[in-house]
Amino acid sequence: MFTLRRNNKNDIEPEEAFELIITNNNKDGFVILDVRTPEEYGETHIENSLNINYNSKYFKLEIEKLDKNKKYLVYCHSGRRSSNAIKTMKKSGFEDLKNISGGIRKWKKNNLPLI
Repeated sequence: MFTLRRNNKNDIEPEEAFELIITNNNKDGFVILDVRTPEEYGETHIENSLNINYNSKYFKLEIEKLDKNKKYLVYCHSGRRSSNAIKTMKKSGFEDLKNISGGIRKWKKNNLPLI
């Protein structure tokens, strides 16, 4: 029998992430964080997402400006950068963090909406 394994407890499947977005739509305490490059973000992204480039030397400075008490749904292309971003954010005191397993690539495979 096949068992779904997540890389860590913060990972959620794209369908779960989409439900989380719908549930928290337009709520002030919820942030969708895209940690890809501005070029990747410009090509396509999840609606209402905030772009902070994980590869930027200013990433830590930029996340320090965010409210640590909000709920964050983080994604990148495949899930690697967003997993690392979550580790960095946890070290900075963020607690409510979810990572889209498989990133935007898996999101697209599931035909979920993009801008």
